[in-house]
Amino acid sequence: MKYSLKTGRLKFEAVDKMITGIRTQKTKRKIKTPSLIIKRPVSDEKTIDSLNKQLSRHIIRFNKKKQKNSIIRIISSSELFGMIKRTTVYATAICMMLVLVYGSISSMNLTFAKQVIANGTPVGIVKDVDEFEEKVNALESELITLSEGNFNDPAELVYITRLCFEKDITPEAEIMQNMMSTYDETALAYALYIDGNLICATKSEADIKAVLDEYKKQYAVDAEGAVLSFNQKTEIKNEYVPVAYLCSQKGVLTAITRTQDEIIEYVVKDNDTMWDIATKYGMSVDEIMEINPDMTDLIRAGDVLKLNESEPLLQVKVSYIETVEQPIPYENETVNDNTMRKGLEQVVVQGVDGKKKVKQEVVLVNGKKVAVNVLEENILQEAVKGKVKVGTKIISGVGTGAFSRPAYGTVTARYGSGGSRWSSGRHTGLDIAAPTGTAIYAADSGKVSFSGWKGSYGYLVIINHGNGYETYYGHCSKLLVRVGETVSKGDLIAKVGNTGNSTGSHCHFEVRYNGVTKNPENYLR
Repeated sequence: MKYSLKTGRLKFEAVDKMITGIRTQKTKRKIKTPSLIIKRPVSDEKTIDSLNKQLSRHIIRFNKKKQKNSIIRIISSSELFGMIKRTTVYATAICMMLVLVYGSISSMNLTFAKQVIANGTPVGIVKDVDEFEEKVNALESELITLSEGNFNDPAELVYITRLCFEKDITPEAEIMQNMMSTYDETALAYALYIDGNLICATKSEADIKAVLDEYKKQYAVDAEGAVLSFNQKTEIKNEYVPVAYLCSQKGVLTAITRTQDEIIEYVVKDNDTMWDIATKYGMSVDEIMEINPDMTDLIRAGDVLKLNESEPLLQVKVSYIETVEQPIPYENETVNDNTMRKGLEQVVVQGVDGKKKVKQEVVLVNGKKVAVNVLEENILQEAVKGKVKVGTKIISGVGTGAFSRPAYGTVTARYGSGGSRWSSGRHTGLDIAAPTGTAIYAADSGKVSFSGWKGSYGYLVIINHGNGYETYYGHCSKLLVRVGETVSKGDLIAKVGNTGNSTGSHCHFEVRYNGVTKNPENYLR
């Protein structure tokens, strides 16, 4: 083997011999260890130290399978560390380059997204395909409903991945409009939105505006600074809508005046009954009870009830300024008098209302006053305080005017409610359902003026409380007091029953003042 200075390579000569012992099956000779005889360079080739140094870094091995020599280079530790060092430097440089590229992409708001092609028409670019397909499915479901099942042409969607800027992502409203333009069941029209909800559409924007202006004018008032506006946000958009939303001017008016139930709060006033409240708001007593599950059987002034009120879909709000003169109610100073029967009052000094001038903003919604905001007040005349004596003396057999509940049970009919199967008139008392035999107590002190059978009342007890008030306890199963007997508040007087004109075991409790029936709920304490 020689080293050529000219080519810088090693080359084998014919004199180089490889002696190898090969065992055959016939001779079964032992395999000898191969030896390599290398002839040194002749005089015309120069041997240099670098060659020896270079050769010392190689190992020559014989490959038995391939019957060839192979030269393997030996890597020193210093070379290995150098290679590791270079590899680390290159890897670090590549990582830094990737970070810089990613940072550049992020700073430019680049992102991978999907271009959507629907039925062969590009409609936009989306980031979240699943979310987009949910909205498309919802749209097609709506088209199926509006077309009464005649829609059977779902969109064929194709997606193409692309790198784009965030600003190139198509807004949801725009891409859904582009989607709608690909269906035969949609049309380009002027759509009316109320609080973001599509209500109806027409081919002419002027038709919608004319209806809205006419609707608003009917609630106009002639007052200082009157301002008319819609109570909801209204928008008119030129866009694709399902053809089922298209209508005429008359259809627009029908759509915006369609009623919807709204939960409101009502504060119970003096002399209010459940029947009156239900009638006023077009509800039944049972419906009020259902909306107010925590409400007790009895209502009093100041109680807050939740009610269903039907209101048009679009409401007109009117606000204006007015200046009015209002009374300032006087206050009474009360003085207890132990010589006067409890429940009686006597005016010692009559109070006088004052006067004030009030500048206020009045707010109406569809003609109903919903708010009054006081802007300025000027007192014209101060109120004069009154003085009243209040009796505290308790006299046996005479009531106080404050009644306790006569029986425990469930209120099934209230004062003023519709007549029963026995009567077409309004209910004159309070029906408290309870099992037969349940105790009935005197609601206040007084003298028994009747105890016996009385027509539709069945077995009845009447107590005269000596102050203009009488109380009735009807449909009893058993009477425990006699006429002329004096009773105190809370005394046992009868048992609940189902006598007379009655559809179930209950106590009919009635309050009368000077012979006129009153709402018992206003007197129960």
